[in-house]
Amino acid sequence: SGLALRGTVGTQAVTLRPGLNPSLMIGRSAKITLHTRLKERTYQSYAHTLALSGAERALLVLFPPFYKGSVEVQARVLIDAPPVARE
Repeated sequence: SGLALRGTVGTQAVTLRPGLNPSLMIGRSAKITLHTRLKERTYQSYAHTLALSGAERALLVLFPPFYKGSVEVQARVLIDAPPVARE
């Protein structure tokens, strides 16, 4: 996203780095809250509750803010399920 982001995913504390970050196991539902610091203040950059069912998995992609100077990142969540093994 171009911002230094920290926060929580469910009960796990996270610090996101540029590029691909390690995957997290969240169970069926998790609240995601991310913050950034700007001029000695902390601002919320992203907040969403992600709910998955069954064997679904999700990929959260964060993009830079739409407006210059904004701290609200743009996000896309891709959800799929792993293929089922055929017998």
